[in-house]
Amino acid sequence: NLKSGSKKSCWIWDTIIKWALYFLIFLVPLFFLPWGSSPVGVNKQFLVTVLIAIAFIAWLAKTIAVSRLFWVKSPLNLAVLFLVLVWGLATYFSVSRPQSLGFLSVEPDSLLNILKYGLAFFLVSVTFRKEKDLKKAIFIFLVSIAVLTVSSALKFVGFNFLPWDFAKTVDFNPVGTINGLGLFLGFGLVLIIGFLVGEADVLPNAGSKIIVKINKFFKPSLVVLALIIGAELLLINFRMVWWALAGAMLFLVAYGFAKEAQ
Repeated sequence: NLKSGSKKSCWIWDTIIKWALYFLIFLVPLFFLPWGSSPVGVNKQFLVTVLIAIAFIAWLAKTIAVSRLFWVKSPLNLAVLFLVLVWGLATYFSVSRPQSLGFLSVEPDSLLNILKYGLAFFLVSVTFRKEKDLKKAIFIFLVSIAVLTVSSALKFVGFNFLPWDFAKTVDFNPVGTINGLGLFLGFGLVLIIGFLVGEADVLPNAGSKIIVKINKFFKPSLVVLALIIGAELLLINFRMVWWALAGAMLFLVAYGFAKEAQ
């Protein structure tokens, strides 16, 4: 049982953690800055570092405030920990340790970045423990996918609303490479189809009148979004995306049959 002061302190730190992660989920696919040698890669990594650092410091403060250490007992946590350890061994035996660590380059698969990804995974698992928080995170991610999809569609049809010269090239997008954009949109398409097939309620606070009104247009909007993503994937035509989509669709079909059988 926590005292009232500890409860208030815990709520404040918990709110900071959640909003740092919400911003992370929404901004990472879209964020870039119009300066630097790598407007997308370096600046996006800086954003990720800042938001994860804020969330982690708030989590440490919450842990100290309540004098308890929370973690989720799951094989996935062990799998992520194993991945980080393997990456650490690979870095130790690397012919260029500083570069593998991430001190001499901005590669997204350096050990420091892998540590950040693992920390983000841990923070999400210990923070979004309630269904409403998880639904809010998924909804924010879907909004981010929608913004990226619409902006990419405008770029494909020749409408460029960004004023910078580097952003006017046909292959520029806030994800990174054009194939990277295809992989990300492919994942978004699988996520959307999964919700449409599973008929899951994604919107948080479903009892709210505003949310109920939005919910009438939400699933039709997902269908339109899925069609736009499909058209963009046809334009990108990255073979790996098609193989990944085929495997995901087989899984969703199997899930549908299993659901009907029950």
